[in-house]
Amino acid sequence: MGKVPKTGELKHHLTLLQLAGLWNLAQPGVRSVVPTMIQEAGPKSKPIEVKVDELASLPDTKLSTDDCQWIAQAGDNKGCMSLKGANRSHTSEPEADHWSLTPDLEAVGQRWGIDPARDLVCTHDQKA
Repeated sequence: MGKVPKTGELKHHLTLLQLAGLWNLAQPGVRSVVPTMIQEAGPKSKPIEVKVDELASLPDTKLSTDDCQWIAQAGDNKGCMSLKGANRSHTSEPEADHWSLTPDLEAVGQRWGIDPARDLVCTHDQKA
């Protein structure tokens, strides 16, 4: 949440849920948004009813191209962690969320422009 401004600082005075909805609606080919509603625990969590009200009161506004680019940059976490799933660094027995990268998976990655050495690794410093 460090990259996201406080709700009061958001353009158009949107909640984060509303901002997410408008961002999704700004994507090519998206005409409706139906998020999964989860009741979170904790003293600062919002009741589901409040979230439903937020979505029901989604303003009839469109995010600008600059807004969408800023959100995309803020949400870009590429290289910040090793991804779950197939990975070249995994050389032992498969685990529930981590297994070796097979030649078949490498071929699929190539078709989609995925370079495992670039796209499936953590490139940021890992702090203990």
